[in-house]
Amino acid sequence: MHFPMLATLRPGLVLVALAMFFAISSPKKLAGSGILKTWPARVTIAFLVLACMSAPFGISLGGAASFILSDYSKTILFGILLMLSIRSARDLYTLAWAYVISTGILVWMSLFLFHLSTKGSKAARLGQLYAWDGNDVGVLILVGLALTLLTFQTSRTWGRWLSAVILVGIGVTVARTGSRGAFLGFIAMGLALLFMLKSVSVAKRIGIVAVASLAVVLSAPRGYWDQMATLMAPTEDYNWSAANGRKQVALRGLQYMVSHPFFGLGINNFPRAECLDPESEKVRQHVAGTGLGCTASHNSYVQAGAELGIPGLILWLSVSCKNQSAPSFRTGA
Repeated sequence: MHFPMLATLRPGLVLVALAMFFAISSPKKLAGSGILKTWPARVTIAFLVLACMSAPFGISLGGAASFILSDYSKTILFGILLMLSIRSARDLYTLAWAYVISTGILVWMSLFLFHLSTKGSKAARLGQLYAWDGNDVGVLILVGLALTLLTFQTSRTWGRWLSAVILVGIGVTVARTGSRGAFLGFIAMGLALLFMLKSVSVAKRIGIVAVASLAVVLSAPRGYWDQMATLMAPTEDYNWSAANGRKQVALRGLQYMVSHPFFGLGINNFPRAECLDPESEKVRQHVAGTGLGCTASHNSYVQAGAELGIPGLILWLSVSCKNQSAPSFRTGA
């Protein structure tokens, strides 16, 4: 999106097509069919099946089917290709580095390309982004934070220096997002690093957390700490009482799941229910002549239960189920 010349080359489409061609022409070099028997792979395929089943039984067949064909099927295909590409620990480590480098690019864009804005908020935060907002950036870089800690600990000199720079950049970007969720996630990651990562020396753990925290403190934009202070008074925030606040949206999401327990509203139909479904409480209580927003769920658990029913919520919860054994990788390093 930032470099028009790259856009004309359709890099995403071309690379996936090349990956598929390689997978079909050289099947022996893939991880093998056994990888598709692992729990993550089965859950991924099960989600696609549930999504397809939700379409005819939801509130909009066209809306769900269009999303499956235009977006969701590509996500599933990409996920399966990634699974088939992981043949060893070295392959998994390569993918980790790919995400770390991508995080570095996103940090660079957040620092030097995207500008701070006060639109819709008293605090200055990242605005005018291409395909995401500050909250989205926060989620992506927090995942990158965990993987960057891995590469920092396991890399040699140049890899360690690059990881260190990205770690500092992640701290700065967390502050620039203005996201309270990213701030809480950052704190959770710091506490986990301090008290759970026993393989790293105490001094190094404290040093990493101190440097990253200092980056947040020094780069916090105007109004950032006032915004974070609202976490201490949740009932005074619009998310607690407003019709489009997180709490009311979550409660309506639970109602959608109860009213459509087996197949849900249909994948990607949550916003449609919020402004077009005559059975929706929000639509029934709408005052004619006033605006009615098609609100997103803002919560993956609420979305899974509302759009795919109780089976979808159970599947989503099972993704992090600890009693499932992880696939074994042959050591490639």
